[in-house]
Amino acid sequence: MGERGSIMGSIQRATDRDLDLAQCGPLDKTFRSYLVVVVIVVVVVVVVIVVVAVVTTAAAAEVLVVVVATAEVQVVVVIVVVVVVVVVIQ
Repeated sequence: MGERGSIMGSIQRATDRDLDLAQCGPLDKTFRSYLVVVVIVVVVVVVVIVVVAVVTTAAAAEVLVVVVATAEVQVVVVIVVVVVVVVVIQ
């Protein structure tokens, strides 16, 4: 339990440091604009994949399910969701 507590503590410290860095003025604005562009690109790509899967055969939908099921895609989706939530909160 002690090891888990120290891991959580270091995660909290890293998060606090990142939040401090995020509140540093002009850099924050450029970072946020880049973030908006990245989110828009990701949303467009996902929409295109979904439209292609719907328009084409059921095989494409199966391919989409397999792609979404891969761990890397899920990690990217989680990161994008967290980033969007952070931007919305700010």
